[in-house]
Amino acid sequence: MEHRVVHYLVCAELKRSIKCAYIKQGITLWEQGYTDLTKSLRNAAIQATRQAFVAMKRPGQTNSDIILFVASGPFWMWCPANRNQVAGFFAENTEVEDVLDDFQKDREEDVAFEELNNEKIRVGEVDDRSPFSTALHSPISKEDVFFGDDISLPWSDVVMLDTAESETALRALTVALLKIILKC
Repeated sequence: MEHRVVHYLVCAELKRSIKCAYIKQGITLWEQGYTDLTKSLRNAAIQATRQAFVAMKRPGQTNSDIILFVASGPFWMWCPANRNQVAGFFAENTEVEDVLDDFQKDREEDVAFEELNNEKIRVGEVDDRSPFSTALHSPISKEDVFFGDDISLPWSDVVMLDTAESETALRALTVALLKIILKC
């Protein structure tokens, strides 16, 4: 953000992975791992969208395209968006200061959640040191992630690293980013 001119933006929000045990058994619809994952990705998507809003509201900046990227452990999704789509996610009179206040609340919740999980790991309730599995999981759509919420941005479906779907999504993300760069 120190650059005088920003030609393109990528906003990312990364969240702690759900429990390895959930991943190893496979993520299936409406089980605990599924609900934990969709909640984590939904929160990350909202936070990345807030980042994009603040970045695009900087004085003197006119960038119109952005890539949003969110991940929770080996699961990720992305979204190509433009200035109008990002602005449309918020009420018309939303101020940057209000979004920054929401950032701070989210950050405090994230820190508290991380501390709780770190304590569970220390006392042996959670074993997050196990390697990730590429166990099959039920497809998770963007509609599943944003359950009950309006999906105003063109988010991809959720993919898991080391899968064919992840490779396809990565290629699409790369093409979208190249198009933004070539516009500059």
